[in-house]
Amino acid sequence: GEKEIGSSAAFGTSDVLIEGQSEGARRFAYSLLEKHLFGVPVHHLRTLLNHSVVDINPGAIFLKEGEIPSEVTLVLSGIVEKLRTRDDIYATLSAGALIGGISALIGKASSHTYRAASFVQALRVPIGLFAEIVRRNGLFERMQSSVDLRGFLETTSVFAEGIPAVTMHQMIESARTHRFEAGTVIPSEDLDTLNLIRSGRVERSAGDEVLDILERRGHFGEEEAIFQVPCQFRLTALEATEVVQIPGSLLADVPIVRWKLFESYQRRTKLIAHMLSAKGSFISWRDTFSVRIAHMDMHHKRLIEIGNAVLEHLRTDKRGVATIRALDALADYVHYHFDAEEELMDLYSYPGSGEHKERHRELTLQAHNYLKLVHTGERPSEEEFRHFFESWLIHHILGEDKSYGAYLNARGVY
Repeated sequence: GEKEIGSSAAFGTSDVLIEGQSEGARRFAYSLLEKHLFGVPVHHLRTLLNHSVVDINPGAIFLKEGEIPSEVTLVLSGIVEKLRTRDDIYATLSAGALIGGISALIGKASSHTYRAASFVQALRVPIGLFAEIVRRNGLFERMQSSVDLRGFLETTSVFAEGIPAVTMHQMIESARTHRFEAGTVIPSEDLDTLNLIRSGRVERSAGDEVLDILERRGHFGEEEAIFQVPCQFRLTALEATEVVQIPGSLLADVPIVRWKLFESYQRRTKLIAHMLSAKGSFISWRDTFSVRIAHMDMHHKRLIEIGNAVLEHLRTDKRGVATIRALDALADYVHYHFDAEEELMDLYSYPGSGEHKERHRELTLQAHNYLKLVHTGERPSEEEFRHFFESWLIHHILGEDKSYGAYLNARGVY
């Protein structure tokens, strides 16, 4: 509340805007305007640039909720807070954010308060000029759609803070809207993107257990989209549900997004392991599996997660598409894991390396033969796969892998 009325301005500063004329800032502003106003002629962009680049002090409010802006603000540096405390909405905006654009176009009051959280440099453009250039170039509908989508994303826990404006722009340009009718089990091909629920509800379950109900602003699909692990869950639209789908390739290298998604993914993985391992529905990681090499333990945990995804799809995937994708992912990850394990053994001259590599070749052949059968249309039962997976992988971890773990531990490697 205090931030919205401007009481947090730092001592010794005021909300006077100080004109600056940095040519570097103008060149950067030009590159940002090109992205926001794609296809607009150069002379129109230069007309917009021919206005003040200003500095805004920390704590200064430059647009209040309920005000109709007289200027459009393009943030060039610094951090801006976007606030509406009555709805518990808080987002941070960085360089590239365009503030007041849609309000300028439709003459509507701002629905948020904008406050400088640091020293901010910005380009200020008169509202009438901006609106005229947008209309003359036929960009109104595209800009309105973009602002609506941005506004929704900024209310989600994943995208509320720390997203570079250029990255946000790329996400908005690449995002698509998809609708699932009530009762639809969400197919695997829709789980290789991050899905954010714009309306409706989705049930997440595994086996016979309902894990949670996802509602507006909730998300799913990060397992495959970001972490390349097949989804272990069944997702069912409980009512007509609209989602925004964003390609994982745009998100994988955004640290704050990846970290938030990783935290939720880890919590969910632990929850399902706790709920279902006691019932025998899933294979759970146990301390006795540890080889006491942290990196290899992470690999083994990931293999068990993928194996559990295969088990879930064998229960629920009638078409077989998701099952094959999960088995393909298992084969790919096994190859990656075995390569990493062999490099580690070679690095420390493990004396049992030759035999261990031969065992890897045998296990890889078994896995590929199993996969071939599935690709030809044979569908193993849940029990058959579980027996194969446990005898194939778990016994290998408990046997051969524990041996090199002890050898490396004796040399200070953990």
